[in-house]
Amino acid sequence: TTTTTTTTTTTTTSTSTTTLTTTTMPTTTTVPFNFSQAALYRINCGGLGFTDSRGRVWATDNFYAGLGRASQDPKNVVPNVTTVDQQLYNSRRTGNVTYTFPTTAFGLYFVRLYFSEQSPAASRAGLRVFQVTVGGQMVNPALDLVQVYGYMTAAVLTVTLTHYTSGLAVVLSSIGMGDPIISGIEVFYGGFVPQTTTTRTTTTTTSTTSTTTTRTSTSTSTST
Repeated sequence: TTTTTTTTTTTTTSTSTTTLTTTTMPTTTTVPFNFSQAALYRINCGGLGFTDSRGRVWATDNFYAGLGRASQDPKNVVPNVTTVDQQLYNSRRTGNVTYTFPTTAFGLYFVRLYFSEQSPAASRAGLRVFQVTVGGQMVNPALDLVQVYGYMTAAVLTVTLTHYTSGLAVVLSSIGMGDPIISGIEVFYGGFVPQTTTTRTTTTTTSTTSTTTTRTSTSTSTST
């Protein structure tokens, strides 16, 4: 009689894998600025060039693209605004529009946007609400001029940003509640600012459990 025993062992090796994901985000720097210095651009949106009561020269509407349309309402009078400066607030470009201003210097920029809601059809809050983006940054996803500034008033929205690409865009987009409007844009350069970043690191670990399996088989043969 012959007995044969066979043992088979299968082992799964334990493994561990760690993945590091690093995301770098730009950091915005904010500093005070003297707006009395010369502007890179000063545009009378929807209107012609003129010199205002402070001696600032506004250029004829330029640098725009899109479906926006120009209009002027010289008979309207905005309170607390000089006669010559009425030209700025009584002209506007209405509709989805993008103004792109050539820029070659990287660093800090200040952008001032001028508005005046004068339409009787949008004399109450909620009737004209639109999105404002400057330099790729969302300034206001739902700007309601009457709610924030009032009706038939002179409004100025100042935006500060660090900009590191050529061409600075001001984008006005409808969100389905009336057409966007804008009366004027000023762009100032505040000087070079080193680009700073914030780094975020995410760690993901994957592990496999070790398993050992043993199988034994026995065979017997008998000779007579």
